[in-house]
Amino acid sequence: MPNGPKEPRSGKSESQRCVSQPDDGSQLNPDTLVRQNSMTPVPKVIVDEMLRVAESAAALRLKSPTVIQQGRATVVRASTRGSSTIAAVILKRFHPPYHDHFLRERQGLQLLASIPELKAFTPHLIVAHDTTLMLVTICLDERIPDRDLTGSHDSPTQDAMLMDTAHRLGLLHGHACSRTRDFQVGTAELPSPGSQLLSGIPATLSFLERAWFEEIQPRDFPLDAVGAELTRVAREVDAPSDLRTVTLGDMAPSNILAGPEGPVFIDLEYCGVRHAFYDAMYWHCICPFPSHTVDMMDTAYRDGLRSAGIDLDDESFHRDMVSHLSHRLFWTLSWNMNGLFDEDRDVVPGVSTRRVVREYLRGYSRLAARSDDTQQSPLSRVVTILERRLAELWPD
Repeated sequence: MPNGPKEPRSGKSESQRCVSQPDDGSQLNPDTLVRQNSMTPVPKVIVDEMLRVAESAAALRLKSPTVIQQGRATVVRASTRGSSTIAAVILKRFHPPYHDHFLRERQGLQLLASIPELKAFTPHLIVAHDTTLMLVTICLDERIPDRDLTGSHDSPTQDAMLMDTAHRLGLLHGHACSRTRDFQVGTAELPSPGSQLLSGIPATLSFLERAWFEEIQPRDFPLDAVGAELTRVAREVDAPSDLRTVTLGDMAPSNILAGPEGPVFIDLEYCGVRHAFYDAMYWHCICPFPSHTVDMMDTAYRDGLRSAGIDLDDESFHRDMVSHLSHRLFWTLSWNMNGLFDEDRDVVPGVSTRRVVREYLRGYSRLAARSDDTQQSPLSRVVTILERRLAELWPD
């Protein structure tokens, strides 16, 4: 659930995409060049214009366009004619209201590609066309199976892919730390993680109040004290840090592809300068991975940071990870979660949101238990109470 409630990409908000839907194999409508089950048809004239602009700006000849996504941007895959080096490209044209998203993704692709160690970590940007808000990148056709990125099954293949993803993310964060001043996007600055948490506190407290009810609310820990603790966490996650770096901002299975040299991170629309652990929540509080997988990804991530020159001691790593998990978990509880008390809903088909929330709580308790300080913290006590209460209200 990477970036909180935000505009839908294909009828599903980001909080509904922690597990990607498989390609349904639906047919294309030749008049609109869009999947027949898509919410918003794309007129052929728009696709033709995208190809024309891309051919002119990138000096390519294109054919066989297919609309693969429609939301903040229209995304088209097209094959090339007569190119011996590029088989296919992705055209991503942002709609005018999302100009800032275009700026962030363009800046992220350009900046990360300028770091020699990270050139293969994001798609190669062929051209950015500012007038039409369109990015043209080399297409990576090989997509990592969703099950290998979501913890939906347990296998050596999944573990190897996830460890590689975490290790490359650590390398990216470590190498990009020294380049934060180069990430300049003008008016496209995003709300800080701390401000996101602060804005959601009323909804989070409403969720807790609905779960606890007055008769079971701890006398020594009223809701206003929870609000004060969340305000403290908001300050912590926004505080200056040696791990302040360029982050991807939207870690999700659908945003990781298989490149020739390893996982490649795509969709940098929410790229920005934050604490590195904002992205590391991918395996702590976005996808419900098994506990042993989370441990392996933590180790691989730290190895990546270490290889890039950032060596964290155990105490610092644990403290900052718990702080950012606190941010992520309690921010997530502000995302229209009160409706779960009336009716469950699927994160994706077949995956219960109630179950995922409970797994997040169990993961928090497990991480916090590694230190007496974090295990006895006020928010850990809140999680313990909430975990027990939701087990009563939402039994397996």
